[in-house]
Amino acid sequence: MRLIVLSLLLSAVSTAPLMAAEPVPSAQAAAATPLVIGETFTIESKALGETRRINVYRPQPWGLDPKAPLPVLYMPDGGIGEDFLHVAGLVQVLSGNGSMRPFLLVGIENTERRRDMTGPSKDPQDQKIAPRIGGSAAYRAFLRDELMPQVRQRYPTTDERALIGESLAGLFVVETLL
Repeated sequence: MRLIVLSLLLSAVSTAPLMAAEPVPSAQAAAATPLVIGETFTIESKALGETRRINVYRPQPWGLDPKAPLPVLYMPDGGIGEDFLHVAGLVQVLSGNGSMRPFLLVGIENTERRRDMTGPSKDPQDQKIAPRIGGSAAYRAFLRDELMPQVRQRYPTTDERALIGESLAGLFVVETLL
């Protein structure tokens, strides 16, 4: 019993200086610096009747003039919590190692994905899945008449542009091209 009490007393005495230690002042901690890979801006869309957040990544491979015009790749599902970051990472790696030429990646963050990516439908099953569908024409008008002119105004671009998507955004791309 004496051994247990002595052990507990010794533990308490040896940890007392640790419990009484002053916290490290925040001035001594290293300051965090934001990790920035691109730009974000918003557009008040008349075609959609809402504000849309746009994310833009411009790769800077070795030797590329920062003011050189680039082709543009538009990407629905382009929010930070969607596909933007991993696609921007692929663009960075592939343009950096010369596997592809650099282009401006423009990600469009979703607000109501099923509405924006689908054409009109009278099928009751479609309306069960998503009560608001059939907004692809308005979304296309937003891209063509509002977003593309804004991108051309903000960034040096070529006349080359493309639209990519997978899953429901892929359906939108196919409908747009047909």
